[in-house]
Amino acid sequence: PGQKSAYSNLGYCLLGKAIADARGLSYRDAVNRDIPETRQMGMDPWLGPAGGWSGTAEAYFRFAARPLPAGTTNHPVPRPDDVPYGLGWGVGPDGLLTHFGVLAEHFTILVRKGSFVAVALFDGRPADPTAAAVALRPILLDLVEGNGAR
Repeated sequence: PGQKSAYSNLGYCLLGKAIADARGLSYRDAVNRDIPETRQMGMDPWLGPAGGWSGTAEAYFRFAARPLPAGTTNHPVPRPDDVPYGLGWGVGPDGLLTHFGVLAEHFTILVRKGSFVAVALFDGRPADPTAAAVALRPILLDLVEGNGAR
């Protein structure tokens, strides 16, 4: 742990089961209790913790704008072909935090720097979601810094 990142949907399933068991609730109810900002978001019950959460731009904004857990940026884990990862956020050298995901035919990216949060939702799935997120980061960073879009 903390040395290498290996994405694993099975790992998320096991973590979700541990959370549910520890709380004595369903996974969804446990997350909604512990992270109230997820109450307006949906999740695929068949995929469970491996399937991610979905919602409106407003719901994603509320989730991304909440106070960050203390360890988010302390020791991000390196990832091949992407920025290091800290508690669900990509931690850029410029202080920009990002998270992106794809569900079915949708692509979402969140960026945060200080108190600025931007959410972009797209219909359609890019061929390479990581490359799409990397390409969008500087554009969204321009918005954060008040330079306007490129």
